[in-house]
Amino acid sequence: MYRILNCLTSILWTAAWVTLMCTRAAAQQVVAPAACSLLSQAEIEQAFGAGVRAGEDRLTSGSATACRFAAKDGGAIAILVRRIPGRDWAEEQIGRMVSNPRRFHEILSIGDRSFLYDMMGNGAALCIFHADYYFQVSAFRMGESSTISPALEALARTALTRFRGLFPSMPVL
Repeated sequence: MYRILNCLTSILWTAAWVTLMCTRAAAQQVVAPAACSLLSQAEIEQAFGAGVRAGEDRLTSGSATACRFAAKDGGAIAILVRRIPGRDWAEEQIGRMVSNPRRFHEILSIGDRSFLYDMMGNGAALCIFHADYYFQVSAFRMGESSTISPALEALARTALTRFRGLFPSMPVL
């Protein structure tokens, strides 16, 4: 089970890294906010009812940033923020999620569009498209499926509210 979780974590981070490398030229021109500035240790502990360590920067580039909060019992919460490289990329990702309803469940009223990715008992990732940005808030081994989704939704709302504070002209959720 632990190997499966490590594999899933590696796949998610690798996918984020590959997408980032494909848009490196655009990364030089566009700044994404620091992912660790969008959520606090206390907010995560409140949402999940579990202790976590301070956030650690995992990826920092012009167009994407990521932060990981390690849980004291071995789980983790991660947030990825990236500037969407183009309308085609966003449409392709949304199309992939819509076409796989067994793994992706659309969540209404968070960002422009959002989907909950079910990691089959190992965790979940909330994938959010908002304005020109893609956010992903993920939980690995942080509790039962029934409690992960509401906690991720609460954290996503907090992160988007803080994000809007950095960009006041951003549309209201």
